[in-house]
Order: sequence, then structure tokens, then C-alpha cells
Amino acid sequence: MTKEQKEKCEVIINTAMVSAGAIGGLSLIPGSDAGPLVGIQTTMILAISSVFGVTFTKSCAINLAKTAIAENLGKYAVSQLIGWLPVGNFVKGGVAAAITNELGWEVARDFDKG
Repeated sequence: MTKEQKEKCEVIINTAMVSAGAIGGLSLIPGSDAGPLVGIQTTMILAISSVFGVTFTKSCAINLAKTAIAENLGKYAVSQLIGWLPVGNFVKGGVAAAITNELGWEVARDFDKG
């Protein structure tokens, strides 16, 4: 990964991570953040693909984002349950941000490998 690609990925991933954290932290109804999170992660994946010149369809990006949520379902479920506690929304936001960050860098590394 070139320095320029890494810098572009950092901006894309950090923006998505902050957005996901805000959505996760502000959603009061358990599970109501899933749709917006998939949208944020899909947009992030498509933006990262353009950094590496990879042609990636929106449906593939959506499936990848859904797979990431499914793989992290345990973390997601626990964060939803913790959401009922007074500080729970901070935890939910943190989990959403961490999963989005992890997904973004995993995708960037995969695209870098070709």
C-alpha cells in the first residue's frame, strides 16, 4: 500500500468509523442501527475500492458489510443488551466504531494484495 493510498484510506475509514459510532451511540431502539451501519460500511467499502482501482459493485459491498456484521454478531448482540444501561449507548457506539474500523482496514489490506 502506497503512502497516498494509506492516507486516503485513513480519511475514508475514520469518517465511516465516527459516523458508525454516532449511529450506534444514538440509536435508542435495539437493532435500529443495523440498517444505517450497513449503509455506512457499504459506502466505505466502495470508497476504499476506488482508492485501489478495484471495480466493486454496490451489491457486493452490501453483502460484505452484512457478512462483517454477521461475523461480529456476538459483539453486536452484547452491545445491544448493554444499551439498556445508563452508559450503554457509549458502549454501543464504541462497538459500532470498532467493527467499522476493523472492516475498513481488512478490506483495504485485501484490495492492496490484489
